Amino acid sequence: MESSYLLPGFLGFLLVVNVLFARGRQEVSFYRNYNVTWGNAHFSSLYDDAEVQLTLDQTSVKTRRHKSIPTYDYGRFFVDKIPIRVFKNLGIKGTYPTQAMQVVGTIWNAEDWAGKIDWSKAPFTAHFQGFDINGCVVPDVLDPGSFRGCYYNHRNAWWSWRANQTLTRRQGMQYRNVRRKYLDYDYCSDRTRYPVPFPECQAPTGI
Repeated sequence: MESSYLLPGFLGFLLVVNVLFARGRQEVSFYRNYNVTWGNAHFSSLYDDAEVQLTLDQTSVKTRRHKSIPTYDYGRFFVDKIPIRVFKNLGIKGTYPTQAMQVVGTIWNAEDWAGKIDWSKAPFTAHFQGFDINGCVVPDVLDPGSFRGCYYNHRNAWWSWRANQTLTRRQGMQYRNVRRKYLDYDYCSDRTRYPVPFPECQAPTGI
């Protein structure tokens, strides 16, 4: 199950998040790129920090946050090599985040809006691993020139390849299939709660 929200300054994903551009299950310490922001009592580090576990019970909420992920014009999130979320730079329409962004993964009680939980099956756990990040370090996220340097100074890097600037035809089909089958809630479609849609809701969701 995947649910996602566009919030000021960061991207939030519930239950499972695959880090932007993470490649493979490399043995990298969780703490190299992440911080535990709260809920430490329900956070477990396994196998020399190569894997972490979050546990949900009726009193717990916990979050992990990536330390620093800049974005420029295109962001894709994959789970098991299948795209689950795509963000295009539609800043010209005023619908793309302009602040530094972070990735937040949470597992929490959302009974008040997402449906009742069968607590007889608790506790619920989520496992995360493969924490290495292969990308370009941006010195100043507020300086557009810093982002352009990732293209011009690293033209042979995988993130500069044309194939990685958009989804392939197959990935586009997978993305639409994920939205059709697994998207349980979309605030852009919630006219009862939000009769006036947010600006980003005007952006096309299909690829």
